[in-house]
Amino acid sequence: TGVKENQEILFHLMFKERHVKKWYVAKTAPFNGVKHDYMIRDTLEWNGKVKNAETYIHLLEKSDREYCFLIRPHTGRTHQIRKHCALYLSPILGDPVYGNNPRDADMALLCFAYIFPHPVTGKKIVVKYNVNKEVYHEH
Repeated sequence: TGVKENQEILFHLMFKERHVKKWYVAKTAPFNGVKHDYMIRDTLEWNGKVKNAETYIHLLEKSDREYCFLIRPHTGRTHQIRKHCALYLSPILGDPVYGNNPRDADMALLCFAYIFPHPVTGKKIVVKYNVNKEVYHEH
């Protein structure tokens, strides 16, 4: 294999070994008892396997119509953010599985940043999308 293929293998391994940090924004309907910060630690089941899951959630904005959260999963379980929001906060707006929405609804969940060391040089790489209210105003 060539250099490019080796770099791809290393990059995929970084995701698998959780060296890539991912940051999300998500919106939910308003709910009673909202807190500014959540550290959710529990177990989640997927395809018959139960694994530990940990998610940090911070309230960014509140309105009468919706709440906006900053979310950082510390583990990368399938549907982790969606399950944790549905179980401990409120389902993500537009979520057809853990909320009460049609399958063609737009889900208000966006990964806006990846932070990781370069697989060869180790230099810190930040890839981010600047979320602004015009783009992410309506789910």
